[in-house]
Amino acid sequence: MRAGHGARRLLPVPAVGEEGAQPSGCGEKEPGTGVPPSAGPDLGTGALSDPTRSPPALWGPAGAVPREQLPAAGTGSTRPPRRAGSSAAAAAGPARLKGPAELPGPGLLRTFVWLFLRGYLLHTHRLQLMSRRIYGPIWKSTFGHYQNINIGSPVVLEQLLRQEGKYPMRSDMALWKEHRDTRRLPYGPFTEEGERWYRLRQVLNKRLLKPSEALLYADAIGEVVSDLMVRLREERSRSPSGVLVGDVANLLYRFALEGISYILFETRIGCLKQQVPAETQHFIDSINLMFKNSIFATVLPRWSRKVLPFWDRYLDSWDTIFAFGKNLIDRKMKELEGQVERGKEVSGYLSYLLASGRLSLDEVYGSVAELLLAGVDTTSNTLSWALYHLSRDLGIQETLYQELKAVVPPDRFPQAEDIPKMPMLRAIIKETLRVYPVVPTNARVFYEKDIIIGDYLFPKNTLFVLAHYAMSHDETYFPEPERFLPQRWLRGYGSPHHPFSSIPFGYGVRACVGRRIAELEMHLALARIIQAFEVRPDPRGVEVTSVSRIVLVADKPINLEFIARPGAP
Repeated sequence: MRAGHGARRLLPVPAVGEEGAQPSGCGEKEPGTGVPPSAGPDLGTGALSDPTRSPPALWGPAGAVPREQLPAAGTGSTRPPRRAGSSAAAAAGPARLKGPAELPGPGLLRTFVWLFLRGYLLHTHRLQLMSRRIYGPIWKSTFGHYQNINIGSPVVLEQLLRQEGKYPMRSDMALWKEHRDTRRLPYGPFTEEGERWYRLRQVLNKRLLKPSEALLYADAIGEVVSDLMVRLREERSRSPSGVLVGDVANLLYRFALEGISYILFETRIGCLKQQVPAETQHFIDSINLMFKNSIFATVLPRWSRKVLPFWDRYLDSWDTIFAFGKNLIDRKMKELEGQVERGKEVSGYLSYLLASGRLSLDEVYGSVAELLLAGVDTTSNTLSWALYHLSRDLGIQETLYQELKAVVPPDRFPQAEDIPKMPMLRAIIKETLRVYPVVPTNARVFYEKDIIIGDYLFPKNTLFVLAHYAMSHDETYFPEPERFLPQRWLRGYGSPHHPFSSIPFGYGVRACVGRRIAELEMHLALARIIQAFEVRPDPRGVEVTSVSRIVLVADKPINLEFIARPGAP
C-alpha cells in the first residue's frame, strides 16, 4: 500500500542526565479498545506459573540489544549471541523465523476468567505485569474483535518502534471512525491515516510541538492557573475544617479542560466558574459518557447495539462534542473575518489553523474536536496523583518547596521561564507519569511491511499492544517500581533506565502533539499550588489506588488538605 522504511540499527542508550535521557514522545488513547487484552496462563497447560513471583531478568543491561540477544518469548533468560565462527551454527544455516501462532499466551477461556471472574477488568494494568511474568516479553492474546501481540519489554519495544515507516498507525480507531462515518463527519489526527494523516500532523504540529512554540501560550495557561487557585481557595473555605478539598481530580479535570479549550478555541468556556454554563456542563458530561460507553461498545457483541442503549448514547455524546466545538469555531471564523477586514493581525492556535489555508473547514472541525480530548486526562490525572503522593511524603514536598523559594522571588508567581531551573519539579511530573501512565496501553499497526522481532516474523496488519504500565514498572530499570521516587530522574541518581521504559507521550511522529502544552500546564499548576499551600493527606487516612477505565484513574475520590503558607503571594 505504501513504501515502508527498512529496519533501523538499534541506538545505544544515551547517558542518564538530569531528565533521565528519554526519547521524545500524551500518548494517544485507545478509546476503541477500552480493555487491553492480556491475561493469565492458558487453561489446560497443566503446570501454572506462579503469578506472584518477581519478573525474571529478561532484558539484560539498559542498552540496545541486537536481535540475536533478544529474549525468547515465554522464557526468563536472554540467549547469548551466536558466534560467527561457530561451525555448528554455520552447518545449521539461517534459523527459521517463527510465526505469531507460536507465541505463548492465554486462551479465550482464561482471558474471560481473569477479566470477568477474577475482577481484572478494571485492573488490566496489573494484568500486564502478571502476563509478562508468565509469558515473557512478548505474548499473544485475543479480546473481543482484536487479535493482539503484546509487547512488555522496552528492549523489544525499541526494536519494534524503530521499524516504523513514514505513516505509523496506532490502530484503526474503529469506534471513533464509526461515529464519523455514521454521521458523515470529517476525520481528525487520531482517526485519519496514511498521507492524509501525515498532512494533518504537519499542520497541527506547528505552534504546538516545539518548547519555544508552547511558550506562546504561557500567558493563557497562567491565566487559567490563577482561576484554578481561586476555585481551590473557594472549595477549601467551604469545608467544615476550612482546609479540606474533596475530589481534587474533578477540579483539576475542569482546569485542564478550560486550559486546552482556551488554547484551541481562544475563548474561555467557564469550566472554573462557580456556576458552570449549562452548555459547557453538557459538553463535559458528554465527554464522560462517550468514554464510558466506549467500554461497552468494545466488550459487547455488535448485535447488542440494537437492543441495549449504550450505542445510541455513544453516538449522541460524540454529536454533542462535535456541535460544541463547531459552534466555537464558527464564532471564531466570524471574529477573524472582522479582524481581517479591519487590517488587524491574527494570532492564536485556532486563528493559525483557519488563516493558514492548509486545512479545509471540515478538517479543522474534525481536528479540533479530537485534539480537545487528547490532553485533558493527562493533565488532570497526573496532577491529582502528584499531589496525592506529595501529601504522603512531606520530605519530597519540602524539597520542592525549597527549590521554588530558591528560584522564584517571594513577591511573584512561578513562570514558564522558571521551569528549566527546577529539576525536582520536572522529576515529580516524570515520576508520576511513570507510576501512573495515563494511557497504560497503546497500540501500533504496521500496514506497510512485515516486522521481525527476535526469532519471530509478524505479517503486516498485525496489531501490537504496547504494555506501557508493565514496562514503566519493570524493576530491571526502576528498582522498587511501586515506590514514588522522583529523585530517580535527577542527575547522578545511580540506576539508569532504558529510554523506552517510560514514554508517556509516545514516540516518533506519533508522539503526542499536545505534549508541550500539557507539560507547561502541569509544571505551572503544581508550582503555584506548592508555593501557596502545604498539601496534606485526607485526615481519615483513606488510601487510593488506580483502576483502568480506558485511562488510569483513582478508584475513589482523592481528598486533600491545603494548609496556607505564610507570606505566599
